[in-house]
Amino acid sequence: MPACLVGRCGDCRRATPVIERVAREMGCTVLRCGVGDRPAWKDAGHPLRNVPMSLQAVPSLVEWKWDVRDDGQVQGVPGASIGSELEDCSEVEVEALVRTFVQQLSPPEDKR
Repeated sequence: MPACLVGRCGDCRRATPVIERVAREMGCTVLRCGVGDRPAWKDAGHPLRNVPMSLQAVPSLVEWKWDVRDDGQVQGVPGASIGSELEDCSEVEVEALVRTFVQQLSPPEDKR
């Protein structure tokens, strides 16, 4: 699947630099994941549109949590997310949404 990391659509081009800047300022890590070209993303069988991610919009922000299974294995699982809220937003609106989203995330558990 071809990668679309910076984004050809206006929403991604507008939001990505703001998301990355705000994440740095707030001490968060952003992992970008390409969804492919428009036809690939619009395909209902796209792997990111299905469980466990279930994305409905691009761009999207997803909290990534760590879960310890019964067998002791650690696995990543998606948590809170925002997506369609970021569509058709100005840079100022994107910044406000991202700051609010990050502030509402649960802090990581202290493993000491």
